Amino acid sequence: MDKLTFISKLIEYLAWPATVIILVVILKNPISLLLKRLSKFKHKDWEFDFEKELKEAQLEAENIPITQIKEDTEIDQTIDKANEILTVDPNSAIVFAWSELEIIIRKVLEEKRVDLPKNVSPTGHLDLLVKNEILNKEQGDYLHTLRKLRNSAVHKADNAVVVTKTQAIAYIELYRRFYNYLKAYKNI
Repeated sequence: MDKLTFISKLIEYLAWPATVIILVVILKNPISLLLKRLSKFKHKDWEFDFEKELKEAQLEAENIPITQIKEDTEIDQTIDKANEILTVDPNSAIVFAWSELEIIIRKVLEEKRVDLPKNVSPTGHLDLLVKNEILNKEQGDYLHTLRKLRNSAVHKADNAVVVTKTQAIAYIELYRRFYNYLKAYKNI
């Protein structure tokens, strides 16, 4: 093989990889901007649409009575903190609101003297609320929907779902609604 043939074959084999690398470098910023707007993700048979799940939770929340609690500094502080976090990262605000909801769920289970097995997951806590008839099935489903939304927010790097501020505000409002319900109707 002479030098000219060698160079010709080398260019032939490296043309596509070089083109792909050049395109990635050139389009890096536009692609990253596009990914930041992504609120739906599909991989093989699995699909997650944050907006759809949020709307489902809002519909389920309509079955929960609207309750106003008089001057509850605990919820006010939590909402203020969630809104503060929201200005920096909407996903983190959702994770924070859910962690506060987990604390309340545990309080309810303890208040109602439910035997809590060791190492039970937050999902297990939700199931215990329904199993012990503290919540009905629809309310349990509602909490599971909030949990799925939280999981999507916490695993954003894995599934490329980005939560908007508007979506995070709606999630925080769903948190407030369920918190007030538990405070008023379950005497925590």
